[in-house]
Amino acid sequence: MSRYCLIFSKEGNLRFISHLDLMRLFQRAFKRARYNIKYSSGFNPHPKMCFAQPLSLGYAGLREYLDFEVDPAHPLDPAAVPAELNALLPPGVAVSECRPLPMREDGINYRTLAALAERGAYDLYLEKPEGWTGDVKALAEAFLAQESILAVKRIKKTKKPGEVEIRNMIHSLEYVGEVAEDCEISGISVKAGELQFKAVVASGSGANLNPEHLLQAFCSFAGLPFDKTMFTAVRTELYFMEEAELNAKRAELRAAAKEAAKAAEKNAAEA
Repeated sequence: MSRYCLIFSKEGNLRFISHLDLMRLFQRAFKRARYNIKYSSGFNPHPKMCFAQPLSLGYAGLREYLDFEVDPAHPLDPAAVPAELNALLPPGVAVSECRPLPMREDGINYRTLAALAERGAYDLYLEKPEGWTGDVKALAEAFLAQESILAVKRIKKTKKPGEVEIRNMIHSLEYVGEVAEDCEISGISVKAGELQFKAVVASGSGANLNPEHLLQAFCSFAGLPFDKTMFTAVRTELYFMEEAELNAKRAELRAAAKEAAKAAEKNAAEA
């Protein structure tokens, strides 16, 4: 076996390091642990490792996933990997598990975890305005009952803020209650009275919703003030689709694209 998955947490001050810095952190840890990481071929080879779905800067993660390959001649003992790496990693990043991942017989045409990632589960903590007494549970239910939910985010093509439809990227939003007392969650200070939610949103290569935009849209609906300093996000889990499901979805999208192209050609010919 030469392909593995690390499950690790990213908490405390380490939640402020970037995706690239986290990649370098693991590369150095692998090197110090003397793991024979495989490299891509070509003019500019790079280590065969990737995160399933990078966390936004400032978010904590309890179960993050890293997919990597080693030289088949030097396989790893998955049971020993967490202790070996945790001795080399700084406080705030801790490996809890290492799993072997299957490879096809040709060893090439497998799907990475990044391609299979589909949904992310989050614990969200939102500051409550002083004196506000709204029924949060009823508001959350009414918010999800809408057929259309718009959020303001930067559009990639124009690089300018614009409204985008996010309803189909919200799988669930549940109000848990108010935080009972000041506490620390994943190395983050949370104050008594903050509103706690559990959410599951799209977190994949095909569709990805930042919880910031979910809370922004909810606060707009509920008539609450909002800015990015008013909430805390902890990703608790990532969910993956089966490879067969991914292939079926891609085939469906290709078929739809072909039909759309045919319809466009027909309309152009008739015009």
